[in-house]
Amino acid sequence: MKKNYLWLAALFAALALVFSACGGDTLPPDDKQDEPAKNWYLSAEEGGSKVANNAITITEVPTEIYVYFDPLGKDFQKLKMDFTATPGVNMTIGTALYEEIDEETYTWGFSPAWETDYHESGPFDIDFAASRFASNWSSSPNSTFSKANIYGFCINIAAETTFVLTGLTFIGVGKGSEPPEPPGEAPYAKEDKSIQLSFKTDTKTATLKGTGFNTVGTDGKMKIDWNPNDEGGAFRAKVEIATADQVDLSSGYSKFKMNWSGTATNGSFNISLYFPDNRMLSKTVSSGAAEFSFTADHPSWAAGTEWGGAAVGTITGFEIFSDDDDSLGTGTLVISDIGFE
Repeated sequence: MKKNYLWLAALFAALALVFSACGGDTLPPDDKQDEPAKNWYLSAEEGGSKVANNAITITEVPTEIYVYFDPLGKDFQKLKMDFTATPGVNMTIGTALYEEIDEETYTWGFSPAWETDYHESGPFDIDFAASRFASNWSSSPNSTFSKANIYGFCINIAAETTFVLTGLTFIGVGKGSEPPEPPGEAPYAKEDKSIQLSFKTDTKTATLKGTGFNTVGTDGKMKIDWNPNDEGGAFRAKVEIATADQVDLSSGYSKFKMNWSGTATNGSFNISLYFPDNRMLSKTVSSGAAEFSFTADHPSWAAGTEWGGAAVGTITGFEIFSDDDDSLGTGTLVISDIGFE
C-alpha cells in the first residue's frame, strides 16, 4: 500500500511539471537570451575573405585583423568572442566596428582611447556601447550606430602570435547594452545658424548645424557649450557648406584657422575637414589665433580615407571637436574668424 502512495505522488509531481510548462506564465522568464552569430569568419584584411580554419599567424606587428558576421537585426547587450592566441599577446579588441545601412558600409572608431590587455584565449565580451564608439569615420547617416546593423569589428595585435577565432555569440539579445543617458539641459534652441568663412580675400556663408549646445550670437561669433552626453562630455560644432559656396583647397591653401577663447589658455582640438571624405587635423593650441596645417597637423593615427586621411580637395564642411575638459574645462567656447589660407 505504501508503494502505491509513492507511485501516486510521483504521478502528481510529473503532471504538475507538465501543466506548469504548458501554462507558460508559471515559468520564470529568461533574464538572458543568447544567440549564436551566423556566418562568422576571420579575415586578414579589411573587408577581406575568410582565412583558412579561421586562423592567422602574425609575424609583422603591430597588425590588425578583422572579424565579420551577419548583422543580428536587433539589439543585444554584448558580443562574446571565443578565441585562442598562441602565445598569449597584448591586443586591443574592437578598435573599430562596421555598420551596414541600405547596403552602404560605415565605420565607427573606438573612443576616447583604446584599451589594450593581455589575452591567451576567450571568452571575451565586447560591449559596443555608444559612448565607446562615438567617432564616425565615414559619414554615417546616424548620429549613433545601431547594434542591429553591426557586421564586423577590428582587432589590433601588438606581438607575434597565432590567432584562432572559434566562435561568436550575441549575449542579452533584445535587451540593449545600457540604459539611455539622461538628456543634458541644452542651453540654446536646436536650430541651424549661418556663419561666415574667410577664404583668403573671399568670404562665404556656411551653416552651423544646431544641436542645442551651440549657437551664433548677434556678434557673429560661434558659442559652443559643453555637452555632457556627447561621448561622455565634449564640445562639438559641425559646419556644412552649400555647393555654391564650396572652394577647392587643393591649390594655394595649406591651413585651417580660427580664433577661440574660453576659460583656458590652451586646449586640444580635432578638426575634421570634409573633402567630402574626412581629413583629420589634431593639435593643442593656445587661445586666440590658432592654425592647423593640412600636412604638419595631420596625425599619423588618422591614415586612409576612412580613418581621416582624405586628400585635400573641395571643402564641403568641417567639424570642430574637443573632449579636453582637463585643459578647457566645461564652460563655453567662443570661436570666431574661421577660415582657410
